[in-house]
Amino acid sequence: MKMLIVAIAAAAVTFQAFGDHHASGELTLPKYTQSIQGTTDDLGGYLEDMKAFADSGVLQARGAGMAVYQINAGGNDGAQVLTDFYYPNADALPSPNIMTQSDAHMQTFTKNTRGNVSKGSTIYKTIYSGGALSVETRVFVATRVKALSPDYATKLKLFLKDIAVEGVPYGVNEVVSGGIDGETHMIWFGYKTLAHALKDRERNWASNMKKIAETFTRDDREVLGRDTVTSLFVLNSGG
Repeated sequence: MKMLIVAIAAAAVTFQAFGDHHASGELTLPKYTQSIQGTTDDLGGYLEDMKAFADSGVLQARGAGMAVYQINAGGNDGAQVLTDFYYPNADALPSPNIMTQSDAHMQTFTKNTRGNVSKGSTIYKTIYSGGALSVETRVFVATRVKALSPDYATKLKLFLKDIAVEGVPYGVNEVVSGGIDGETHMIWFGYKTLAHALKDRERNWASNMKKIAETFTRDDREVLGRDTVTSLFVLNSGG
């Protein structure tokens, strides 16, 4: 999951900055996500830049949202930060001229004063999800896979439904463009904290591994990697 991508676009506009959680409720997943991994010499400054971009209103005008995550484990080629942009539909994606006609985009993305380096970008489509994704969901654990059989996605949906745990939302994102190491799908699980994620693993790892062995073969998929990320701020905007 060299990109967790974990998606969170909501039905109403809510801004959560630097861990400030005053909103409540269940969020709606986006149809499309652009997930960008990278490094920066100034994480605090990068967050300030992204918050200013979110505050500009250009995303909300299209019903789009965004989030910045710290990569706790994994990450492509040393990536430490993940920035996601969330779109409720294809029409919400940016126009070809946006980098030259939008002041907010030009001010944020055409200057690099913080040593930012991109480590890869992927566009995903949400194809399946389960459980309630709330604003308290801050930590995401994801697995990147390369599908090898035509019925893998069908098997995966049934498997996820079978192992579902109350209080742990999950989803499957299909790679539209990009991907790392031949990635075709990303499977994610959401938790309130890292402790919540590890305790869930302790309780269910053995039984889940048994079910994986019973459900999938080597001919179904190749596991490419796993990542864990924590949200630093989220702008939820639903269309």
